[in-house]
Amino acid sequence: MTLFSRNGLLVAGSLTALVAAGAWWHADSAPAATALSAPAPLDAVHPKKGDIAASFEADARIEPWQSADLFPKVSGYVTGVRADIGDHVRAGQVLAVIRLPEMTHELAEDRAQLDARRSELALQQITQKRQEDLYRARGLTDQAMDEVKAHTAIAHAQADLANATLAKAQAIAGYTRIVAPFDGVVTRRLVNDGTFVQAATNGLSSPLFTVQQTRTLRVFVAVPSAQAPLLRRGQSASMALGSTDKPVTGTIARTAESLDPVTRTMRAEIDVANTDRGLLPGSFTRAKIETARHAGVLGLPNAAIGSDTNGSFVLAAVQGKVVRRPIKTGLTDGTLTEIVEGVGGNDLILANAKAAPPAGTAIQTKVLP
Repeated sequence: MTLFSRNGLLVAGSLTALVAAGAWWHADSAPAATALSAPAPLDAVHPKKGDIAASFEADARIEPWQSADLFPKVSGYVTGVRADIGDHVRAGQVLAVIRLPEMTHELAEDRAQLDARRSELALQQITQKRQEDLYRARGLTDQAMDEVKAHTAIAHAQADLANATLAKAQAIAGYTRIVAPFDGVVTRRLVNDGTFVQAATNGLSSPLFTVQQTRTLRVFVAVPSAQAPLLRRGQSASMALGSTDKPVTGTIARTAESLDPVTRTMRAEIDVANTDRGLLPGSFTRAKIETARHAGVLGLPNAAIGSDTNGSFVLAAVQGKVVRRPIKTGLTDGTLTEIVEGVGGNDLILANAKAAPPAGTAIQTKVLP
């Protein structure tokens, strides 16, 4: 064998090896290339039955059920402060006393005046009785009898006046005690022992205490004009308050039924129980108010619903192809939308209408839980 023939065999052997290697590589990589070119399955869902509620959120502030600033009715010196900030008080409980020394003497004088007038009245009544006996015996003229009766009436009036004067003094004396108007908690104390306070009637006084009733709170909601017509008494509402993860629930108790001309919002009130006193008046929050609820209806995620000039629609997977179906929607809660007509509970709907291929496209699906 010559060198050429040997080289030829070497070349032929090398070519054979390369062809065999190429054939092996092609056979091994062909399935992989086919797998890479296959489309990924699309997420799909079945409509689910459940309750869907329409609601909206609005700014709200928390206020006490009642709040009262307690002003002095009389001027004098405070001699006994009996309550402080944070004290829980009962209706009628004395919070402070104002010393009014002249009132003691005035009361004594008025009582004496009343006793004197009552004595005069009693004497005049006895005198009139005697004069009436004399008049019947023709021993007294008509004029004299009329004068006796007039004196008795005057004595009655003077006794009534003295009684009213004493009652007035007693009422003023009652104002020397600052009392709680209702069960609640003292949230402000602006007075100390020995302070001279002036009667609030002259406009120069400031409150001595503020008492608030906080076992039940009012939540004032500024309802936007678009949602105002939907609001009704008794509708449920929830608020995220304080550091608690659990929302506080209540119901719409009152509405203004009119828009504020400045803010164009309507005021609504929600009554919230606060028996554990975990909620603080003066806080701000967001209130979520439910305006309607449909029970046991079919619903789909909002992303599964598309819309165009022809209306709302969904894209269903039918025998491996995309099929467009027009639908009629109802309530939405921000996550799910009620499907009134157009699909059934067993239909398979693509979960993302915007990202779905056009109708007629062959697809594979993956059903989401």
